[in-house]
Amino acid sequence: MRVLGVISTLLFTFCFIPQIIAILKTKNVSGISLWLWVFVVLGYL
Repeated sequence: MRVLGVISTLLFTFCFIPQIIAILKTKNVSGISLWLWVFVVLGYL
């Protein structure tokens, strides 16, 4: 059970990295990356 907690914590910690990369590449902050939502949902599981 502890392993699942660690995995969930890592997903929540790193879920914002794809969003940051998308913002840096496009210089546009109006949209939210699909990968952000994917990692957030996986973190909740």
